[in-house]
Amino acid sequence: NGKKISIVFERGALLATASGIALEDGHRDQTIRVKNDRSRKILRATVVSADEVRITAP
Repeated sequence: NGKKISIVFERGALLATASGIALEDGHRDQTIRVKNDRSRKILRATVVSADEVRITAP
């Protein structure tokens, strides 16, 4: 896909945001692969909206 997105990391009350790139297309509540711009790591995240995904840690 290559679209710029915001990656939101959520752990309890803590929220952190990073910029990234969607590597796949997806719809709300689907899990897709994204690449963190800063770390270059590929992560799996849940689509929240057209420009935001979320990763929730236990």
